[in-house]
Amino acid sequence: MRRPRGSRDLILVVVTALVMLLVAGVASIVSPPDEGLGVRGSSLSAGSQGAKAAFVLLRRLGYVVERGYEPLETLPVDPQTDVLVIMAPHLGPSRHDVEALTRFVEAGGVAIVGEAPEWLPSMKTVKGTPSSASTPEAILPSPLALGAPRIRMDHTSDAGVPGPPYTTIYADARGAAVTTAKLGRGRVIYWVSALPVTNAAIDEKGHVELVVNAIGPPLDRRVIWDERYHGHTRSAWSYTEGTPLPAALAQLAVLGAAAVLTVSFRRRPLRAVPEPPRTAPLEFVDTMGGLYERAGAATTAVAVALAHLRRRLSTIAGVPADADDVRLARVAAPHAGLSVEALTGLLARARDAARPLSTLKPRDAVAIVRELQDAARRVERHARGPATP
Repeated sequence: MRRPRGSRDLILVVVTALVMLLVAGVASIVSPPDEGLGVRGSSLSAGSQGAKAAFVLLRRLGYVVERGYEPLETLPVDPQTDVLVIMAPHLGPSRHDVEALTRFVEAGGVAIVGEAPEWLPSMKTVKGTPSSASTPEAILPSPLALGAPRIRMDHTSDAGVPGPPYTTIYADARGAAVTTAKLGRGRVIYWVSALPVTNAAIDEKGHVELVVNAIGPPLDRRVIWDERYHGHTRSAWSYTEGTPLPAALAQLAVLGAAAVLTVSFRRRPLRAVPEPPRTAPLEFVDTMGGLYERAGAATTAVAVALAHLRRRLSTIAGVPADADDVRLARVAAPHAGLSVEALTGLLARARDAARPLSTLKPRDAVAIVRELQDAARRVERHARGPATP
């Protein structure tokens, strides 16, 4: 049995779709998308603004470093041993996230937050110029500044210095650069800029010391580097958002819709296209009237209408078609709703007008044809019987 052509089309579409998926998958693996906006401070980014080098360095220094992909309120953390790093997140926190961070710190945890003061609603600034230096330097003796008297940051705020309970550790003429506060049994450290942990600046003097001093000794510390608020989650779709797969799926959807429509139209039953009439009924009547008028055939029009009426009368009365007008009128008059005399007179006038040598005028021919057509309609109504209410 010969396979329908539509089936071959479907096979072609399916094969094309599989090839597209294969090519897109290989492209996403062999050539992953470049890290773009929103990766500053991310431990997954190897770009200049990412923090993958700092993440790897902490592991080599003996720290237990993990990535966090869960919302802060559901992230499994131990305030007694864990250090939470939220460095330059590009997703803002919810009220529950801020409350979860506050509970974590007050219970004994350490949190390092960079470039996101909205995570620390209790931090308020007051006017003041804490330093005249052009780059941030330690203005107070603190364990955070051991071995790092001076650091570099690419932007700081000019709003002043944070008020209590926050204490400014590093500052320059632009304002505070690193501040810290003890909340409950824990501590929060805020960096105005995430530059010291970026891949481009982690090897500068004082930056590694700043990171290690903020985290503490590696023996009893677990560092959780947040990636949730950099836009990374554990869902399968999140790993494909930056690959060619979404575009490939969109193309497949278009191809699938085209294939379904094509096959459905081809499988529909075939119907002949009706041929439009060459002329409308009124055009036909107008054409015939014009022909009669040019030919001067008024008698012909009367003869046609007379023949039609006689045919209907003979049919409904059951008399021969060649019966004379008198006999036909006598038998068929009741069926036409006319008296015998009226019907006989109508047939006689029509026959005289239909003679070839008649000098019938068009106006008189129209009147006789109208009477013949009225009689024919009465015969039709009589044949259909009385209308039911």
